[in-house]
Amino acid sequence: MAVMHRQINLYYHTLRIRFTAPKPIKMSCWFGAVLRNRFLKAADNILDNDGTSLRLLLNRLPLSENQFLYNRLSGGFPKSFLFRFDDINPCIDGFTLEENRIYSINLIIIGDFCRYVDLFSQAIDLMFSQGFGHPITPLSLIDICEESSESYIYSHGKTFGHLSSPIRLEEIDEVFENQRDDKRTQLQIKFRTPTSLISSPGKIETRGYQSRLNNFPSLYQIMRSACYRMATLSMLYCDSNIYRSETEMDKAIEDYLSNITQAILLNASISWQRCYSTPRKNGATYQLWGYTGQLLFDNTPYYYIPILYFMQSLAIGNDINYGLGAYSIRYQFEE
Repeated sequence: MAVMHRQINLYYHTLRIRFTAPKPIKMSCWFGAVLRNRFLKAADNILDNDGTSLRLLLNRLPLSENQFLYNRLSGGFPKSFLFRFDDINPCIDGFTLEENRIYSINLIIIGDFCRYVDLFSQAIDLMFSQGFGHPITPLSLIDICEESSESYIYSHGKTFGHLSSPIRLEEIDEVFENQRDDKRTQLQIKFRTPTSLISSPGKIETRGYQSRLNNFPSLYQIMRSACYRMATLSMLYCDSNIYRSETEMDKAIEDYLSNITQAILLNASISWQRCYSTPRKNGATYQLWGYTGQLLFDNTPYYYIPILYFMQSLAIGNDINYGLGAYSIRYQFEE
């Protein structure tokens, strides 16, 4: 059995953020786009002790020029944070925040960027005070706490402590390490927000059956996306020396996935969805797309489950910082 992930020391922290709206807010665009754009605007105004903005810190590639991924990622790279907003339950064509209801979203901070938790907290506070909607309506931040420890991090403009309970891949892996190599699993994957694993799907609705089939998210594609994202995030924010070359990384992932085709697709209940960001100054909108729904597999080798389980919080595919690529899994070991 290949265990490429055993050498990866990726970890993250999950913050639970609670807030309310003083009056109803309704917007006809994707909630994740609003959240991303408003957060980055606030991050422009949050400075560290050296006068560097949080947004600049987030956009600065944290690799040396001689690292083998530097050239590939210099034009754009996976960021050190993402939001999850299952409690909002946004629709593809928009969302509504109800008056005085307490909402909860999650901010996930990856690897050593947890050292900027104070800046993240200040940016969240500023984002809510600057508001959402048209016309802009300020929101009220209640508190921010670390979900795994239930420790309060930030409330009413004050910081109470530091992050203390990271979620580590190695800890998830320990749960499964006593299973036999030939153990098989029935696996359900639910795409909670639109998920696309291809670079540019184009106008899928105008294309033929074969094109639709080529875009279908197979388990191999899902696992490959999860593995590459996991390895890349680890080298960006935890340990840049996990692999010595791109060839070594590619071989480790492909060896690990060598048995993924043993899984059998039992059911696919998915649909292609398209959503939109807030309009730009010229009226244009950024289009977001992907599959929602669920897939059911049988005969899945058990040793693929730890990565899928761990990566639920870190998402897969395109436009993750807009809230896309969120998924969840359920699994049952077969006797």
